[in-house]
Amino acid sequence: MAATQSTMLGQTYPQPVYPLRMILHLAAPPPDKIFQNMTSETCKQAFMGQIKEADFLRWGTTKRVTGLRKAEQDGMWEALKERKCLSIIPPLGA
Repeated sequence: MAATQSTMLGQTYPQPVYPLRMILHLAAPPPDKIFQNMTSETCKQAFMGQIKEADFLRWGTTKRVTGLRKAEQDGMWEALKERKCLSIIPPLGA
């Protein structure tokens, strides 16, 4: 990977060049563009999407989540809504 130079406090350091640059905006997003028609069902869909993303990041596949039965997926969402999340978290090493 090519490197550029970065100067800080009078010292010059090599700075790697990455193929993807991410910019994180810490300001509040405009609610009229982000949270349109937010219903319980859209929250559930967003939650399941995040669960699939986390599954993919951890295991490299979404088979663990997509292989769940509808009742199991609904149970995860209901536990989250009712703040009973500890009942759906498997023990370490499972």
